[in-house]
Amino acid sequence: MNEKYMIAIDGGGTKTEFVLFTEGGTVLEKLTLGGTNPNITTPETAAECLAVGIAELLTRNRKVCRIYAGIAGALSGNNGAILQNALQNRYPDISVTVVSDIMNVIGMAENTDRCIAAIIGTGSVVFGWDGETLQRAGGWGYRFDGAGSGYDIGRDVLSCLLAVQDGLLPRCKTAEFAEEKLGGAVFDHITELYSAGQDYIASYAPIAFAAAEAGDAVAEEILARSADRVAALITHIHKQGCYGDRVVLSGGIAIHFPQFAALLKERLDSRITLDTPTEPPVFGAMRMCAQAEGIAVSLPCFRNTFRTSCRDL
Repeated sequence: MNEKYMIAIDGGGTKTEFVLFTEGGTVLEKLTLGGTNPNITTPETAAECLAVGIAELLTRNRKVCRIYAGIAGALSGNNGAILQNALQNRYPDISVTVVSDIMNVIGMAENTDRCIAAIIGTGSVVFGWDGETLQRAGGWGYRFDGAGSGYDIGRDVLSCLLAVQDGLLPRCKTAEFAEEKLGGAVFDHITELYSAGQDYIASYAPIAFAAAEAGDAVAEEILARSADRVAALITHIHKQGCYGDRVVLSGGIAIHFPQFAALLKERLDSRITLDTPTEPPVFGAMRMCAQAEGIAVSLPCFRNTFRTSCRDL
């Protein structure tokens, strides 16, 4: 029997990863292009970027049977339908699926039919998945969420620095580390901070973790506030009772700072298990793609094949 070839895509606000792979999980080609979140660009621009990446991989293997794209912003309005139609019209002989990027995270869960998934990165959001529908909590962006993300933590770090320079707070490690990163007095950088994007503000989040490790009470309070909010979102979804007890974590804060997962664990029902996969979300897209094609996927085997083939690229 001929092995099937597929393309999996993980599309975010700043970058999009494309993978050409076999049904057994062997990665043949990888490609990274710019962001494809239609809320940040436009649905048309996002569709064109996706088509460019797909076309590049199709030059390597034209026998692709399915394309699975988990794209940030696909749930907003009719973005998902626009991207789906644009790609399906361009590739009529290939089965195309466009979904939210949260499905890529769910694809990394032990049970893809029933789980809770949380993305904790520059932004944060929690979803419950029962195999058919998603229930969302949070993820409404930096203007409304208030806590629970890299942006919120970074903003609080900078707010601490401002309070220290106003004399409202005593000197502390959080302010010291932030001033060092900023390269001078915060008053001299206000215009820069206001014109900088969310990613830049979120780049100050690691300072809170470093300062907390040094015993800084302000940093500990900042992290506790964000952990409280994410834990509240997870608890809300968990209480529905139909999504199980396993939570798969993704996003830069969850992956790179295990201290945050520890803070979450302290605040959650003892029945809840937190999983932090080491694979990138595009691996989850690969797994969901294969399953959508009707292929029975053994997670351990699929994961091992993925890891081995990626080392060879």
